[in-house]
Amino acid sequence: LPNFEDGFDLVICWGVLHHTHNPLEGFKLVASALREGGVLFIQVYNDRAKAGFHYTQSFRSQFHDLKSREEKLKFLRQTHVAAGTDVFDHLDGMLTFYNWVVHEETVRNWFLSNGFTDYWKVWNYKYLGRK
Repeated sequence: LPNFEDGFDLVICWGVLHHTHNPLEGFKLVASALREGGVLFIQVYNDRAKAGFHYTQSFRSQFHDLKSREEKLKFLRQTHVAAGTDVFDHLDGMLTFYNWVVHEETVRNWFLSNGFTDYWKVWNYKYLGRK
């Protein structure tokens, strides 16, 4: 972006990295957009997120085997409560091609090995780091 060669003070990457082909490369890219002293705030599924639960993977497999839109909608309505979410969020979890789960220690290492001086786990699978 023009006039932002020095980087941004704050970059927020919410719910994106775990849907990329390579979450670490995605992290490095968004981290490179920060200026020295800037803050990166990310949300990425960890092994405690629903995306990592065995039943979620099973639901995704079943969902993708269905052929018609009507079958898929019926499936979502029948399974969203068991997935612990509403129908819309359940659909979001079923549609993504990549739905990685990243262990908390791995996220911590991403920050510390990419020039961040501070790192905080804010809550569940939300993390902050300062360059």
